[in-house]
Amino acid sequence: MSPTIDATTKQRVKDAFVANAQARLESLLASAVAESAAADLDQDSAYSIDDIAQSDSAGDLTGLLERSAAAQRASIDNLRALDVSPTDRVGPGAIVEVDGQRYLVGVSSAAVDVEGASYDGLSLDAPLYAAIAGRRAGDAVDFRGRHITIDQLG
Repeated sequence: MSPTIDATTKQRVKDAFVANAQARLESLLASAVAESAAADLDQDSAYSIDDIAQSDSAGDLTGLLERSAAAQRASIDNLRALDVSPTDRVGPGAIVEVDGQRYLVGVSSAAVDVEGASYDGLSLDAPLYAAIAGRRAGDAVDFRGRHITIDQLG
């Protein structure tokens, strides 16, 4: 069993997820700017069909990257709004440890490392969340043919 999940640790974990999401957004925005520049053709010059097709493709990719950036902004807003106050039941904002693996509930994101421990995001749509929602530390449930235990909750 790992150290206690206190309010300070929970806030640091949340902050790490926000920082990761912000870095991803900055990367998406930089890619969108680069693709937008690649899509621009000088209107006073003559271009081959290939040049025009590549410009169109770059423009399509720019739109996709901009939509991804908008989704990432919404994800950051949701992360910032996530209430990580102490709790005794599995729900949004809880940090839960199940069979040695730690999760921040209500986050759809790759793992972050905080104070030497790894934390994965656990979406509210995830089957694992459905199995443990509302449970307490020490509760055991059957999940995908395995008996799992909620080791810690904060």
